[in-house]
Amino acid sequence: MLWFIIRSSTNNDALLELKVSELLLAWTEIIADWHSWEEVEDLAVFDCIKEVVNLETNLGLPNLFIAKMPPPPAPPVPEKSLIENIATFVSEAISQYPSAASRACACVHTLLHLPCYSSDTEEVRRSLVIAFSQAAASRFKDIQSKPCSLWKPLLLAVSSCYLYYPDAVQSVLEKVEKGGFILWVSAVNSISSISFTPNTTTESEIKLVVITLGKVVEQLLTVGSPTSGLLWECFSSLLSAFARLKEIQEANDLDEEIEDDSDDDVQEETEEEFLERYAEAAAALENGNLAEEGDLEDFDEELELGSLEELDPQIFLQSLLERYHQSIVQNQVLSPQLISSLRSLFPEFTGFGQ
Repeated sequence: MLWFIIRSSTNNDALLELKVSELLLAWTEIIADWHSWEEVEDLAVFDCIKEVVNLETNLGLPNLFIAKMPPPPAPPVPEKSLIENIATFVSEAISQYPSAASRACACVHTLLHLPCYSSDTEEVRRSLVIAFSQAAASRFKDIQSKPCSLWKPLLLAVSSCYLYYPDAVQSVLEKVEKGGFILWVSAVNSISSISFTPNTTTESEIKLVVITLGKVVEQLLTVGSPTSGLLWECFSSLLSAFARLKEIQEANDLDEEIEDDSDDDVQEETEEEFLERYAEAAAALENGNLAEEGDLEDFDEELELGSLEELDPQIFLQSLLERYHQSIVQNQVLSPQLISSLRSLFPEFTGFGQ
């Protein structure tokens, strides 16, 4: 019901008429104290979260979404904002419900990369970073002995957190497990490899890995670890991941060109064809040939990276290479294959291999 109400709120007048703000306050307080997971029914909560975020992005929820609630007279405890209540639900889903962990991790990216944070509300994002990284790191600790489908969403959730507050996230990782930072970085290196299962597959996932590993390399160089084995591992994974990203971007651009060229040749489906297709699908479902909705978890959806979408990985990586070229080259030896890849990806940059 809430999903339909939010979808119907296409302007500020509708927000007031349908009392959306009051509904969202009550709803987020309920999900913040969620303790009875009912699989299919409760997965709908994530659909509502997505619509709430879209509503904030398109119309704005002034003084509600991120800012603290105005307190009633003599409140027993400070009221939380909508996003903090939603974050509590997301953290709990990551920690407690394996069937929902992947969707919850997707929400981490959506909530952290929103453009509506300001200097006055940045502390809210920091609290989310700590809560999300704590939940994801703790869950990863429980399953890290054997690679599985949850590795990727959990590790990438921590990655988004790390980009905003690296010191805070590193502290959280070390509290969850001794050496937790190194374990996380090594695991991110693993999922970035095309030979690893499950590895990063979508453009947004690989882009997030490139930016994350770049930040890790920069931090390791800044603290003075030019000969660190971890630094070399990260740098190699960074360049390999960037090469994959370029290949995917070029393939996607080609697909878009082919799709544009074929648009004129596509005929619109007639009513008769639609009814025939619908009848075939219904018959297949009745015979059990189609999976019921919600049975399969899709781990390959594009991540919502918000403001990170504007960051050009090529410019980001080239800046890193130019600033730290001497430190890297003086202490490590790049393989001929990696140097060849660099030269093909950065024909204008000839710093390596000289």
